[in-house]
Amino acid sequence: MNPEYDAAVKVAIEAGVADGIHYFLAAGNGCVNLDHATFGTTFRNSTDTGSNYVSAINSTGDHDASCFTNWGERCDLNAWGDGSFTLGYGNDGDPGFTPTSANEWYTSSFSGTSNASPTVAGCAGVVHNIYRNYYGTTISTSLMRSYLNDFGTAPGNVTPGNIGVMPNLQGILAPDMNPDQRTGWSSPMVPRTTNDATGDDCILSSTLNPAPSTTYWNASIENDRPLGWATPAKYRVYIDDAFVAGWQESDDTLSPLERTYGINAGVATRGGRHFARLTADPLAEVDEWDENDNSWYGHYVWNGRQLANGSVLTLSQPPIDFVTDQVSEGFVNPNCDGYNGTQFQNDGWWDILMVMAETSTADYDARVYSEAITSTNGFDTYEQQSSYITFSDFVGVNANVLGQSVELLGSVVNMDDGRRIIASKPGPRRFSRHRASAAQTTAASR
Repeated sequence: MNPEYDAAVKVAIEAGVADGIHYFLAAGNGCVNLDHATFGTTFRNSTDTGSNYVSAINSTGDHDASCFTNWGERCDLNAWGDGSFTLGYGNDGDPGFTPTSANEWYTSSFSGTSNASPTVAGCAGVVHNIYRNYYGTTISTSLMRSYLNDFGTAPGNVTPGNIGVMPNLQGILAPDMNPDQRTGWSSPMVPRTTNDATGDDCILSSTLNPAPSTTYWNASIENDRPLGWATPAKYRVYIDDAFVAGWQESDDTLSPLERTYGINAGVATRGGRHFARLTADPLAEVDEWDENDNSWYGHYVWNGRQLANGSVLTLSQPPIDFVTDQVSEGFVNPNCDGYNGTQFQNDGWWDILMVMAETSTADYDARVYSEAITSTNGFDTYEQQSSYITFSDFVGVNANVLGQSVELLGSVVNMDDGRRIIASKPGPRRFSRHRASAAQTTAASR
């Protein structure tokens, strides 16, 4: 039976816990429900001494409860209840070894909750020593219980009742790198038009200027685990899945509960709407507790690139409309390259945005918008689009309808797998404003 069944022992254990002693008690081997009314409140949470009751599970890997183990609400933890090699008994079964006295006895089949409880105690000893070496103090009994429970493995399907979890020492000691929201920052990842961000002041610019102007990237991450060291400590920013900025800790390590940041990494970004991703441990070099919380996402908007009348640009392909994690993270607007046209004069003709691909199989759509542009708004709800799977697409606006102060705000969206394109009037495309003539009907109309 569990030692706390003896009232005097229970009082002594409670006093020991108050002095910082960690107790790991065998739950018992009678296949008994410790919550049964027979025991009153002896083994109930209402009289919790701060000790840890340890139940037993099978060593077969399914984490099912051992047939003999006791259970109950105070059974916080479990471990193997069979198959351990230890001292005593003299039945280790090794034909090559013959003990000469009881002092040389070993067994390969030690079992019971008496096997489970020292296993958990050993795990706790490792945690305690690492904690003391790093923080310079002993770990409290309540924090130890939290570590062992929070990062444990749940029992299998076959269990008579609550038997707790099996401590996961690897999980307790694993780091966990993830984006960090710093005070004074708009978000864990911040693009800015100026290179004066600090660790305490990094606010998203209200507008972002397109290439050839520079956008300055800033990012912050943390290792939020108390006992895990992250090595190497790298983090990167990606735009439309392309790497644009990255940092690495000077000592290559992010210590437990340590935070870090990188600032003012400059890179030119095309106008339009682009999906940004901050990822800690981008090359998956660190064995983390949670490998699925490394990224933070944002959809940012740059002012359109200003194009002059009749300008023709040859550019690489626009970004793929939807890239890694974009849809699953709830970002429903496609990525695009964006452009601004010249304002209408008093002639009343069209402004045209035209895109021409180098191959007839490429699928690049042209779109036109009428909306205000900020760093988080724009190039989302279009007025019209040209979405034919052909060699060219074009859209335009007419001063006779929209007024003489309106300028063409257009984009090119890559609905394809991405190839180099030739553009006419925006980007790898053509963006022209002309009077119509017989020789120009493919680029403009009246």
